[in-house]
Amino acid sequence: MITFSGCYKETVDYTSNHKELHHSTDKPKQNIQSDIFDKVKNITSDHLGIEKNLIKMESSFTKDLGADELDIIELIMTFEEEFNIVIPDEVVTKVFTVRDIVDYLKNNINQRQ
Repeated sequence: MITFSGCYKETVDYTSNHKELHHSTDKPKQNIQSDIFDKVKNITSDHLGIEKNLIKMESSFTKDLGADELDIIELIMTFEEEFNIVIPDEVVTKVFTVRDIVDYLKNNINQRQ
């Protein structure tokens, strides 16, 4: 049995010569969150000049990662550009941890699709 991932998932069972084609655009939520976390971690690491392994979901941008107010604004702008999204000011004022931004992006991206 062979499975190809992407927009369409094709499963071929060569023993019975049976072929199924399933339209599959939904990624499991855990994978979406993991993908978003990886992008947020990469952006944060590059911007703040810190090792990726220091960035955890629980990390506070200011207390744990050393970001100042300008860093946070620049990070938010980069997240907006990377995820093609607009993060409202009232949300930005509530972003304290990596989890805060990952959860917001995950929820907003899911609503747009």
